[in-house]
Amino acid sequence: MVGAWKPAVVAIAALAASGGLGWVRTLSADQISRDAGSEVEWRAISALNDCIQRRFEDINDRFGVARIVRIGETPHRFQPESVAEMGSVRALDQARLQVILYIAGTRVLRPTPTLPLVGNAHALAIIKGPVRVTPGAIDQVPPPSPAQLWEEGRRAMHVFLTRESHEFTQPGWTFTARPVRASGPACLECHRNRGADLTTGPDGPVKLGDALGVVMYGYRLAR
Repeated sequence: MVGAWKPAVVAIAALAASGGLGWVRTLSADQISRDAGSEVEWRAISALNDCIQRRFEDINDRFGVARIVRIGETPHRFQPESVAEMGSVRALDQARLQVILYIAGTRVLRPTPTLPLVGNAHALAIIKGPVRVTPGAIDQVPPPSPAQLWEEGRRAMHVFLTRESHEFTQPGWTFTARPVRASGPACLECHRNRGADLTTGPDGPVKLGDALGVVMYGYRLAR
């Protein structure tokens, strides 16, 4: 990961030493490294999200999580299907990131079940994942269960009324959630209404641009 942004850090440090960027003198080397590293992570995750969004825009016979993984062939493992997808996964791996994703539709807006056993079983039907994106094994910190992500998934759907991302953390993982929106008339043929039992308000027709679901990307540095 360091190799991807080290030249930029060196250049900033050189400018600071010459007085070209006086404000950099107030930042420690560790702080500059963290900021640069975060930018690399953000760009890599955003590139992956661009690929995932294109899958949802395609008109085919795959729905929901089946657009991400082909259940029965390689369950819970993302398989790149284009040059762009292969490049995005390679960039994540080169940044030493372990990446997983989860997907949920508007049903995540329903109240979270209170009983743990019921909640876990119900969450598996509502939130699909984790799907492994990067190669190799997950070390040390296991991915959170779908039940652990219900509240953040619901919060993200509300955030998507005004923003395009929602960031949160789980033990050992950083998450960014992105909306899957109704991008064309074909989306409205299947997603006709929001559902009267949702917490977003009264039942009504889905409009272009509405969030139809949420993709939650979890990532952490490999050890």
